[in-house]
Formats: sequence, C-alpha cells, structure tokens
Amino acid sequence: MVYIPVIIAMLLLLGFSAFFSLSEASFFSLDRSGRAKLLEGNRVSQIAAKLLARPERLLNSILLGNLIANLLIFTISSSMTFSLQREGRSDLAVCLALAAIFGVILFGEVLPKILGVIVPRFFAALTALPLSIVVRVLQPVIPILGFANLLSRRIFVPKFKLEENIRVSDLELAVELSKEEQALLRSEQRVLQNIVLLSDMQAEELMSPRSLLRCFSADVKFDEVLVSFRGKVPRSGYCFLTESDSDEIALAVSLDGLLGCLSSECRERAESVIYVPWSASVAAVFDQLQIAGINVAVVVNEFGETIGVLTLGEIIEAIFTRKQGRSRRLLDRMEVERVGESVWLVNELTSLRSICRLFNLSFEGYSSVTVGGLLREMLERFPRVGDVCEIGGFELMVISVAEDYHLAVHLCKKRSD
Repeated sequence: MVYIPVIIAMLLLLGFSAFFSLSEASFFSLDRSGRAKLLEGNRVSQIAAKLLARPERLLNSILLGNLIANLLIFTISSSMTFSLQREGRSDLAVCLALAAIFGVILFGEVLPKILGVIVPRFFAALTALPLSIVVRVLQPVIPILGFANLLSRRIFVPKFKLEENIRVSDLELAVELSKEEQALLRSEQRVLQNIVLLSDMQAEELMSPRSLLRCFSADVKFDEVLVSFRGKVPRSGYCFLTESDSDEIALAVSLDGLLGCLSSECRERAESVIYVPWSASVAAVFDQLQIAGINVAVVVNEFGETIGVLTLGEIIEAIFTRKQGRSRRLLDRMEVERVGESVWLVNELTSLRSICRLFNLSFEGYSSVTVGGLLREMLERFPRVGDVCEIGGFELMVISVAEDYHLAVHLCKKRSD
C-alpha cells in the first residue's frame, strides 16, 4: 500500500513520456500537404502549424520534456528497487526494474511513435494545445541548451562543415560511373539522366501550351465546366480560371475527384499559381514549386503573356518516364515517326532536342525549342501547308495545319543532285 502513490506517479510520468514521443513523431512526420492542411484547419490545427514554424524550438522542447519524464521514472523506480532490496524482496525489485525499462521502451517510445507516424495530422492537432504550454514553460531553458550545443560542437568538432547540396556535376559523374561499372540498374540510370536533363531543359520545352489548356472566366459556374469537358478530362489534370479583367491565368483547379463535388466546393478547390519565364530551367521551376508549396507554374513570354502551364506532376513524369516528350503526353503521338525512306513525321510539339539527338542536327542561332516554334521563327509568320524550311541537310515541310494551329510536318533528307 505504501508504494501505490509512487506507482501512480510513475504511470503519470509514463503518460508524459508517451505524450512527448507521440507529438515528436506526429509533428515531424507531416509532409508539405499535411502542414498546409493544418494551416487551413480549425484553431487548434493552426496552433500546431505555428509550433512547426519554429521546428528547432519545438524539437528541443519535446526532447527536453521527454528526457525529464524518463529520468524521473528511472529515478523513482531505482529508489523503489533499493527499498525493496533492503526489505529482502529482491525478486519483486528485479521485476519492478524490468517493468520500468520495458514500460518506457514499449509504452513510452515505440507504440506512441508508431501511432504518430500512422496518423500524423490527427495527433499533431490533438497534442498541439498542451504542447504549446510546454513550449512556453520551457522557453527560458531552450536558449541555454542551444548555447551548450553550440559550445560542444565548437570544442569537439571545430572543423565540422555542413555537407553541400548535391550538384549536377555529381549526378553526371554518377551516371558515367554507373555505365562503366554497371553499379546501377538501367531504370536508375535513366532516372539520373532525366534529373540531369532538367537543369538544361527550358520550361517552354516541357510545358503544356496555351492552345491545349481549358481556361474559363473567373465567374464561371462549375457545372458548366463539367458539361464542357463532355467526359474527357484534360491531360494536365487541371482547368484554369482567368483574371476578371483579362484572359491571363490566375487560378488552377485540380480535376481529381471534381465530379463528386458541389459547385460551391469546387470553387474552394482553386489553387494559386506562380509565374515563371519561358527561359527558366525546369529544375529551377521545380525548386520554386517546392518552396511555394504549389503545384502549377504559369509560363510567360518576354511580354508577360501566358504561353503555357507546367505542373509538378508533369515534371515528375518527365523524371520517371522512359521517353520524354510532350507529343506522347499531350497528343498521343510519337515525337518522331518514320513514314518512308529518309522521311519522318514530326509535329508542332516535337522537341528540337530529340531531333538533334537522332539526326545530329545543330540548331544554334535559333531560340526555339520545338518544331512549331522553329518554323514560326524561320518563316516569321504562322506556317501554312506547303511551307518548306531548310536546316542542315534536312527539310521541314508542313503537310497539315489544324484549326488550332497544330502542325504535322515531314522531316526529309535533302536529295543530292
């Protein structure tokens, strides 16, 4: 009976240990979308988001609280163990010591962290309010711990340097080594090559052009949007809302699950966008999307006019697909298709990079990145059927022009007279 209050105190401390372990796992298992949903949630969820805004302070408070709780548990259990040994009850003392150790490991660490990782957003919101109180209480102690951490690093590892971010040259070297030593599988080599290519590829080369986008006015009704699709969802997975006073894109609406939404709910699904120049590298656009936590980048030309859209999904697809090319993705066509002897069929979206790789052609002196852009640049007007442009030892002959100015072009080797 004497030890009952002490055991109750140990169980309470075990609860505190479990609380800190649960909060640590849940808060630091949240991905970008989970954090964004916390900001959009109720007041308690917003408290959790504010705590995550200063992750170092939050982590130090959690670790300190967990350390105090565990130390008190082992201190009390050690005291009880010694008391039981003095009373000649050694077997009970051993059982108590083992129960304290395994209780802290199982119920104070492992199980709470498993729950926190499985349902991070729920438990982050659940523990946010009491955790905010703990952070405030421990606030005076945190700077002392930070100073002690800095001092210990300066004493024991004075020459420690943070690892630099990986560079494109490192990836290129990895690709070359993998070819020589066959250290990587072919799929891994392809992914590395695609990642390296992103730093050289311009946004204009990968974007969905404006002519293929489904844009609507800002005050459109979403049931009208759904009717206009006629059961055929755009390949980009988005429809776009323009500004009220112009036709420039202002918002993007993901069509994932749109059919199950009410009109009022659909409008709430609109996402903000970022604007990037046509000449920006795809790697730079990817970084900007990640930093802003946004999925859509609107590509503009030198006059600030929208010429297309590049989504996060399109960039990721470009990294992991076997053959890159907008023709496959947007038009269900091969980028370059052989149709006769020394004749190949290409289209407006065919990348000049692909042609250069296949036929060893040089397009130096031209700013375009696609066949359609090259024809317009060389002709200084919209191409018409029968137009022919010469490049190197090849000819580009326009064989058809659709109503929306999509071109079908023959790439032919020039015949030597």
